[in-house]
Amino acid sequence: MRKFTTLVLFFVVLFLALGCGRMNRDVLRIAAASNLQFVLPQIVEKFTGKTGVVCELIFASSGKLAVQIENGAPYHLFLSADFKYPSHIYDNGFAVMKPEIYAFGTLVKYSLNSKTLDFNNDQVKHIALANPKIAPYGKAAQQFLNQYLNSTEIQKKIVYAESISQVNQFVLTEAADIGLSSKSSVLALKVNNEINFEEIDSKNYKEIQQGVVVLKSTSAKEQEAMNFKNFLNTDEVKSLLIANGYRLP
Repeated sequence: MRKFTTLVLFFVVLFLALGCGRMNRDVLRIAAASNLQFVLPQIVEKFTGKTGVVCELIFASSGKLAVQIENGAPYHLFLSADFKYPSHIYDNGFAVMKPEIYAFGTLVKYSLNSKTLDFNNDQVKHIALANPKIAPYGKAAQQFLNQYLNSTEIQKKIVYAESISQVNQFVLTEAADIGLSSKSSVLALKVNNEINFEEIDSKNYKEIQQGVVVLKSTSAKEQEAMNFKNFLNTDEVKSLLIANGYRLP
């Protein structure tokens, strides 16, 4: 009886696994940088409405996604927060085309309510930014903070998050007093929260060139991914990007 039960369970699990595989086979998997978590679902909704193509979004830091792609993650399209990672993906043979810039990002500093944005203020205990080694907005934030790093007191306040999503979580839970994040994220958070923010002068960090690249897959998925990439250049998507704090190439 035990052997029979085990055998039945085996076939049930196998059936479910195969079923899930069939269900997910037609999904266009888009690996995207965390700064896109608010605007990309809007873009996908419009794309799916026009084409019928169902998309699955995977958000993480650009560096983390790049590593996953190089280790065989079954993604079809990669939208990075910078141009370096998609270029690296292409140079190493994982993409069918050279990357293209789809937007320029804007770095901001922000806090909840009317808290100060002055790093030197004694009330500011923690300043959050994404890990500059894997997150392009974190790298930009680090470049901006370099002008303050001669201050031991400010160095003590800096805390690192895995991505700007986690930076936003730190600020919203008041684990950090000031966050350095994308303007897109902060504009979205501002809808439901009292937020004080300032754009950081772009002279204080290297331009954030956000790149997209179509990854190698089956010919059908490559075509769908190419169609999505081209959809990013339509007027309605450009309007969405501008409304969400991005500049266009």
